[in-house]
Amino acid sequence: LGQSEEAMKHYETSLKIRENTLPTTHVSIGESHQCLGCLHYNQQRWNKAVDSFSKAREIYKHAYGPKHN
Repeated sequence: LGQSEEAMKHYETSLKIRENTLPTTHVSIGESHQCLGCLHYNQQRWNKAVDSFSKAREIYKHAYGPKHN
C-alpha cells in the first residue's frame, strides 16, 4: 500500500475504535472524520471529502456550539 492508503486504513481503524468506545458526539470522533476528509480531499475524492468534513462539522457544532469558528 502507498502512504495515503496506509494512512486511510489507520484513520478508519481509529474511527471505528472511537465510535465503539466514545459518545457519538465526542470531539475525537470529529477529528477522525476531519483527518479522513483531508485524505479524501488530497486524493480528489470530493464527495467522500465533503461527507467526512460534514460529519466532523456536525460533531464540532454539537461540542462547541453553532457560533464556534
